[in-house]
Amino acid sequence: MKAMIVASLTQAFYSFALMAFIAVMCAGVIKLIVTVLARSAQPAQPKPAASANPAPAPSVASATAAAPDVITDELAIIIAAACDAVIGAHRIVYVAEASRPANWTSEMRARHHLSHFPHR
Repeated sequence: MKAMIVASLTQAFYSFALMAFIAVMCAGVIKLIVTVLARSAQPAQPKPAASANPAPAPSVASATAAAPDVITDELAIIIAAACDAVIGAHRIVYVAEASRPANWTSEMRARHHLSHFPHR
């Protein structure tokens, strides 16, 4: 009886150690992939030419500091102009927040709950 308990505890410890080792290895591989992708995404910085009086770098304002909570008319015009530049000429018919009918939520919730029942 005692041997069975020792064997089961040994197997449990071995399983836990193996799982922990695999988790650490996966985390290391993921970190390596993220590091490689981050380095490859950065453009190569050209070396600045040596000059006697280098020009000061222009200051860049933070875009997040001035981010509005509400889309104003001016911002909608800017977004429309950007879309026009990217995808070509088009016509914006209506700009508003998307709204869904009240029954959409309950229908999707019912479908989700029905997916938990076994099929007969």
